[in-house]
Amino acid sequence: MRFVYLCFLLLVCSCANHSKTADFYADVSSYSTPTDENFTVNDAVLNYNQGNFRKDPNLKIFATTNETLWFQKTIKDITLNYLSIAVTYISYSRVYILRDKEIISLQKINSYENFPHQSLYYRHPTWKLPKLKAGDQLFVEVKNASGRARLEFYLENENDFFKRVETEYFLFGVFITFLVLIVVGLVFFSLSRKRYSILFYCVYILCIIVEFLAGKGIGVQYIWSDSGFLVTSSRSFSQTIGVAALSLFYVYFYNYTSKTLRIKRVFLICAFTTIPFLLVYFYKAIFPSFPTFYLYVWIVMKVIIIVFLINHILLAKRGKLPIYLVIGFTLPLIAMLLSQYINPSVSSSWYTIKFVSNIYYLGLIIEIIIFTYYIFNTILEAQKNIVRLRNLNEDLKNNFNEGMLQTQERERDYLLSEVHDTFGGYIAALRIKIATDDKKKAKETLDAFSKDYRYLLNNLYSPKINAANFSETIATYLQKMNVLSDLEIISNINIGDTTLSQNTCIHLYRTLSELISNVIKHAGASMIVVYISQNEEGTIILSVTDDGKGFDETQISTNSYGLSNVKKRVKEINGTLHIDTSDTGTSIHLKIPQNY
Repeated sequence: MRFVYLCFLLLVCSCANHSKTADFYADVSSYSTPTDENFTVNDAVLNYNQGNFRKDPNLKIFATTNETLWFQKTIKDITLNYLSIAVTYISYSRVYILRDKEIISLQKINSYENFPHQSLYYRHPTWKLPKLKAGDQLFVEVKNASGRARLEFYLENENDFFKRVETEYFLFGVFITFLVLIVVGLVFFSLSRKRYSILFYCVYILCIIVEFLAGKGIGVQYIWSDSGFLVTSSRSFSQTIGVAALSLFYVYFYNYTSKTLRIKRVFLICAFTTIPFLLVYFYKAIFPSFPTFYLYVWIVMKVIIIVFLINHILLAKRGKLPIYLVIGFTLPLIAMLLSQYINPSVSSSWYTIKFVSNIYYLGLIIEIIIFTYYIFNTILEAQKNIVRLRNLNEDLKNNFNEGMLQTQERERDYLLSEVHDTFGGYIAALRIKIATDDKKKAKETLDAFSKDYRYLLNNLYSPKINAANFSETIATYLQKMNVLSDLEIISNINIGDTTLSQNTCIHLYRTLSELISNVIKHAGASMIVVYISQNEEGTIILSVTDDGKGFDETQISTNSYGLSNVKKRVKEINGTLHIDTSDTGTSIHLKIPQNY
């Protein structure tokens, strides 16, 4: 914020000595004539003597009509020997001194040929007056053909003049240095983060620098006075390139959705709109022509800026841009309109005059600061999100690996328990039968061993099950278990098309096989009824009922792999589990949402 205040001081206070400006207007009289009228300084003196010049305390600072303006002032302070007009673009200006009926003509100055810095190395029309005498009369002739020209006069002594000039150039240097540093920072940031769309905004800021140099007369003074094209077109040319670059920045930097793609296309159209104007400028650079072309360019550029504003409001309204960005973009537009329509008088406060004269650049600097903050903040937030996602991915990967290890351990313990409980007894019995040479009993033991071995394999088998083959795979499994076991397994599978995920299908298959296994091993049942259906809401209902001896849930060990594993699987697929058990049998009911 401190730099904003500094820029405010720079742009609002051009470090002029207000008292000297007020001194000039204190007793100035003025007269105007049509620009095309052959009106000489002798005619001006004659009209002044006839009383046609008038003193106007409400004389406007900005001349808005294409007229030749004459100003007359009688010298009282002979130490004031520098006269300046704070205007960058002026068609013609000249100073005359009337002394004892003799007219002394000083050099003529205009912004397109006889540049101000050629007579005195300063950006604005300035005349070093010869040694004055009390009672000398100054006549200043100004021809305005550029529409709106700022006619702010400074009549100063040499010390005040050079002090003002030195301070102005220092502050202009601070302003330009700040913008250059922003460009360098954004270029480095763009290349390091590989967000090359930011380079378009850098081009826009560079165009602002060129426009500032042109608008303040520094460009002509130091850089391009030898180029007729840049002297006449540097401001509008740089503004056109800036609008094109800004359009492309909006196209490629903002994140658009399907609902905001139309806004993106509008920005793209704005960028393409500048192409014909740029081609005309390239033609003008080679073949000087179309002197008033810039007027048409400014009209189109203002329309495009209004379109920019509308698009930003729409994006902010849809939550795609922060509101402060819209405010930042609006400021230069409002500033430009205010600078065009507010015309203070010479009696207005010094701050009002300076503020109106520089409000556009003040709005631009605030916009650049806001947009630069938005760019850095957007990229850094995206980078933070990437880091968060990377950390989350690592956490998920670690949790997944940990879960996999735990699952493998449980499956390994389960398999060990099954092998020990089932096949350990068979091996011991087989040893005894072989030792007693009871071949018949040994064969029965081997048959039972083979049967339980195939039964175990069916329980451990992981089929490639999904929503398409869910019913078929379940039915096949139940048929195999019906053949392998001594129980009668009755099934009723009644589900249509389902959108169950593969993960849910696998969990349901494993849960069913676990329930069937528990009944066969522990229930002492003679029959199992399996019922699978789907209600109107798409919920999958699975029930397994047996006619066994039942069990006491409170007596089930927490380390019991079978039932605890069933509960865990049901929880993982967001299902519910209900158990009804008694000494006449057990019913276990599951409900699984289809969209899980």
